[in-house]
Amino acid sequence: MPFNVRVGVTTVAGLASGREFVMDRGVGQVTHYPGGIVIAAAARNSGSTTLPKGLVMGRITASGKFAQYSDSASDGTEVARGVLDEEVDILDPDGVAQDAQGKKMVIRGVLDNGVLFGVDANGRADMDQGRNGCACIFIV
Repeated sequence: MPFNVRVGVTTVAGLASGREFVMDRGVGQVTHYPGGIVIAAAARNSGSTTLPKGLVMGRITASGKFAQYSDSASDGTEVARGVLDEEVDILDPDGVAQDAQGKKMVIRGVLDNGVLFGVDANGRADMDQGRNGCACIFIV
């Protein structure tokens, strides 16, 4: 069943418009990274340990774990690999940062560019047209 954009309902953390970043959740329309991803304990979104749904992710070459995409990085996260499909808090109940296991990341689908976090033109190019294991179409 196609997913329609909703306005006026908060569906993405920190986004007042409530627009959903995945434009279509129909069968076969969205593909997640197989088995989920491991998010590194050091991952942050603007200094926060709560990573919002819609955050663009890159893979750390040395560990294979994922963290927020940064075009200026040189550890592997300078290549956008997908978009986080759930909010993730990397702190455990004791407040200690831990790797987050088995989290959902979209690698194929139609995405609303206006609702993604931490993406730039280079990141969109990384995820476009089947590059780097992604095949995302961006709607402006």
